[in-house]
Order: sequence, then structure tokens, then C-alpha cells
Amino acid sequence: QSQEHIVEISALRFSPTSLEVKSGDVVKWVNKDNRRHQLMSISEGGWRSRILRRGDSFVLFVGKTTFYICALHSNMRGAIKVRSD
Repeated sequence: QSQEHIVEISALRFSPTSLEVKSGDVVKWVNKDNRRHQLMSISEGGWRSRILRRGDSFVLFVGKTTFYICALHSNMRGAIKVRSD
């Protein structure tokens, strides 16, 4: 059964910065910042969220390890690591 993991966006950072999940789990980012953000994978087979305003969220079904940034604030970086159980 898949599990949902929450990443909060606040103060120009992701919290947590790095997650370890199982393949098929769901990651949900929630923007609690006053700034807009846009998530973008920097891994092969990339993905990109719409622009997230305060209160918006983005959901991703995770199939493989991926590294991502905020396309609007490139110093914001995060990782989702898929463990092989």
C-alpha cells in the first residue's frame, strides 16, 4: 500500500530536504511560503509542477530516485530517494 509523504515549502527551503520512500509512494509538496515556487526535476525523465502560490500543493507518484529544484529559486534543492525493499 502506498504512503503519502509531505514536503513543506517555507522560508525558501524544502522541509524535509531529502526523503526516503518506497516506489509507488506519493509525495505532496505544500507551499506555505509567501513567494511563488515551481518544482522541477533535474533527473532524467524530468517533470515540472505548475507555479505554486501560497496554499497550493503538487502531488507526485514516485517511481524512481529523483533530484529537484525550485525553477524560480535555483538554490532551493531537494531529493527523493527510492529504497529497494
